[in-house]
Amino acid sequence: MFSDIDNYFITKSFTWLIFFGLTSIFVFFLSFKINHQRQLFYLSIITFLEILSSSVSSLSRGFILNASSILFSWFKLFQFKLVSIKLLMLIIFSASLFMVINVLATHNLRGQVYQYEVLEGEDEKIVIEQYKAKYNYLELVVNRWVGLDSYFAVYSKLNQLSIDTYRMANKFEKENKTSFFDYYFLNNPYHFLLKSGQGDKRNFMTTPGVVAYSFYSGSIIFALLLISLIVIFCYFLEYFINLATNGNFFIIPLFMQIITTRLMHFGYAPENTIIFLITILFNIMLLCALLSIFKKK
Repeated sequence: MFSDIDNYFITKSFTWLIFFGLTSIFVFFLSFKINHQRQLFYLSIITFLEILSSSVSSLSRGFILNASSILFSWFKLFQFKLVSIKLLMLIIFSASLFMVINVLATHNLRGQVYQYEVLEGEDEKIVIEQYKAKYNYLELVVNRWVGLDSYFAVYSKLNQLSIDTYRMANKFEKENKTSFFDYYFLNNPYHFLLKSGQGDKRNFMTTPGVVAYSFYSGSIIFALLLISLIVIFCYFLEYFINLATNGNFFIIPLFMQIITTRLMHFGYAPENTIIFLITILFNIMLLCALLSIFKKK
């Protein structure tokens, strides 16, 4: 019988594998095929299949995120004339095809999993209508690229902002298990799902992103200082990854994409970022150990 600690580590391990752990291992092997174009192409397709299966299994439409780092590496290889234009076009076409498959498959699966019952009350009806609107993929793409619009939402309550807003957000999210940004700045009715008893598996939320979150204090100086510190930290983190992986052509873009995506969706339970960074460091150490093993061979 597993203890709570065992369950925690098992859950986190599976989460790591699905979100970027398996992808990082596949990307690790891609770096050994740079001088073999066809083998590199076939292994890239296999990596796309892994990303696709991980995305669909977690009901995520985010295939293009991890796949984009591989495409970036292919563009760099093409710039250095290490791959042909023909293979580059094929890899772009393949990634586009897999992205469409990811969107369609996830769309159908989500439709089966998130079956809404007719709920009483005007607010719950709004929730249902907003959920239906999420099926519009173009609207989803536009809404997910958070940034300036989120900042404006936070700025609209400038007179009510202070350093204490961070404490309010942390307390609210711990008590309600949903986004403070949705409730306080957007007044989105997602939290009514919790009242309907469906919140355990239908806890939809919007996150502000790191720029808007940094302005929770209402001080532009504090926001600029916080963003500057994050930029400096990311610079040194990229330098560390570059040093640790010996300038690996595929690993560096993957991890920087993962970190960038995290910052784009930053704002809910920010303390989990510590766990995220520890996972990143663990992953890099694992890949460094694999690199040393394969170099000896």
